[in-house]
Amino acid sequence: MTKTTGWSPVGERYYGYAPLGHHLTQTFIAGLRSFAMVAPWLVDAPMNKPRFEFYLEHELAPTLNKGEVVIQVPRSAHLRDS
Repeated sequence: MTKTTGWSPVGERYYGYAPLGHHLTQTFIAGLRSFAMVAPWLVDAPMNKPRFEFYLEHELAPTLNKGEVVIQVPRSAHLRDS
């Protein structure tokens, strides 16, 4: 998300600076109850289907009580198989 426009003196080309390098992604996910946040999880990678399934099984599921319902906001664009 580098800025591609800017101001320069009339008749001169605009030059901008964009640092090069490896951009790391961190993802934060948590369950939200009416009274608290549960099962917060931070992973140093983008979210994908295997990570999300791991989160559900190992982080969120142990916090649930019998009869509770989980509602997931549909964000399929973030759950690619990779």
